[in-house]
Amino acid sequence: MSLKHIHEAVERVELSIKQFRREAVQSELLTIEEAADYLRISMEQMYTLTAKKTFTLYKPGGKLAYILREDLKAWVLAAKIPSAAEIDKSTNSLLLQRKAA
Repeated sequence: MSLKHIHEAVERVELSIKQFRREAVQSELLTIEEAADYLRISMEQMYTLTAKKTFTLYKPGGKLAYILREDLKAWVLAAKIPSAAEIDKSTNSLLLQRKAA
């Protein structure tokens, strides 16, 4: 087998792994590894978050841990940083309320 054939085989395997991970991330329940992939963070960061009990873990049978994808999404969305337009709108709304009072 030539080096070119080996390289092509490795590329096919890598592509298959990426596709498998993409499909796994679409599941409602994610393993710790899948959750790290979903959040695009390292396993070390994921273990730190789980140790801090940032997410609810589900451990059926006491072995493999799962996290709900919705919990991960809610955590990400809770860290919203408003845009300048949103801040302006909020400020204007508060000023109008104060003038009306």
